[in-house]
Amino acid sequence: MTSLGAIKEWRRGEAGFRHLALQARMVQVNGVSRKADPLALEPAIAIDPCHGRSPHRLDWILAFVGALILSDAFDVILYVLFGKQARLVRGVPIARVPLIAVAAVTGYLLARDPRDATAHLRGAWWLWPAVALAFVSALWSERPAVTLVWATALFTTSAFGVALAVCFSALAQALLVVAVTTAIALASVVSVAIWPQQAVRDGKWRGIYAWNSFLGRTQALGVGAALATILSQRYRVIAAGAVCVCAILLLATESRASLLAAAVTVFATLLLLAARRWRRHATTILMAGTAAALSVLTLLLTTRSGVALLERSETFTDRSLIWTAVATTAMETPWLGHGYGAFWTSAAGEAAWARSTLRDRMNNAHDGALDLFAELGVAGIALVFVPLAMVAVAALRHALAPRPPACLWPAVYLVFFVASNVADSVLLRHKLFWALYVAAACHVATAARKTPLTTRNAEP
Repeated sequence: MTSLGAIKEWRRGEAGFRHLALQARMVQVNGVSRKADPLALEPAIAIDPCHGRSPHRLDWILAFVGALILSDAFDVILYVLFGKQARLVRGVPIARVPLIAVAAVTGYLLARDPRDATAHLRGAWWLWPAVALAFVSALWSERPAVTLVWATALFTTSAFGVALAVCFSALAQALLVVAVTTAIALASVVSVAIWPQQAVRDGKWRGIYAWNSFLGRTQALGVGAALATILSQRYRVIAAGAVCVCAILLLATESRASLLAAAVTVFATLLLLAARRWRRHATTILMAGTAAALSVLTLLLTTRSGVALLERSETFTDRSLIWTAVATTAMETPWLGHGYGAFWTSAAGEAAWARSTLRDRMNNAHDGALDLFAELGVAGIALVFVPLAMVAVAALRHALAPRPPACLWPAVYLVFFVASNVADSVLLRHKLFWALYVAAACHVATAARKTPLTTRNAEP
């Protein structure tokens, strides 16, 4: 009898503790009366998908390592150890070996919540036809083995993006990007100090990367992620420090394309913030801001005075020569392309190089859409850009909804993703940028189906 009474007393105490815990959660929820019954409202007190997930410490570590690998941060080290000419198979460099670790990390993160992973896969179903086309293109590829290896790498990267969406909220994703880009910045500073002949070229910092544009691209991403974190009203000091570090490194790279991508991203972020602040005039604000941004970019990129202001030649550092050569060669097989990952490793890539009249061999078109067209043709363009437009609309609605400010991150990232693909090629690639795009798409697709109450000060 004594033990039975003790059990009943313990259950009453547990119920009381649960009641107090729910009341504490209700304090963080807008629009809920303090007098409401917490136990009755428990199903309605949902954690907002932009703030609510709290990844475990191991999840943070594994995701950080995976993101670093996908950012190509270890490529130079591998090239020094094995040589730049080392290949797994023709067209697949030895630097892609660490993707095996990314696959392991992805499997672990997805296994944490298989049901949620399935929901994300279904929610963003429109992304997967393009990945499937990459595999199918081995049927007509000039380098079938290369195509299958590249497609497998793309599948792994896309799965890693799904894992980020499953385990990390929007705020946590932005924080992860801040951590990765800041680590890259600090490592680049160290490399400049101890190995300046490799880390600096013609006065332009390239840090731990082989090219200054690679470092500039990651630092531009860091600026956008840190700004989104500051606006979320969490970790402001850390994010402000990251903005300063990334901005300084971005300037040191002297990468004009990265500077423009960062400027466009910052402007779009402030524009979205203004649209959230004055919701009744959101359409007018967005349309006017977009028109102004496009006008400025047109003047900068199409006039001699604008190009001179950017301190670039009229060929945009020979990019226009590359674009013309690749477009001419790609038109030979316009509908299905030369196969995923097979354009630059086949005779088509040699022909494009010859047409460009450039001395140095190139391995990408310096434009995401053009590389996609060269490899997968009109079919690839349709299967990537139609979903991209759908994700952009969903992300815009998500950003303007009455949600916490951290929900700006998917829309902010999509602006950066599009802007960076104008002069670089990270579209449908086994890179961090594609993984983050998949994560943003999965986030807005699943968040649209949830109607959580807005929370305050929830942990990431």
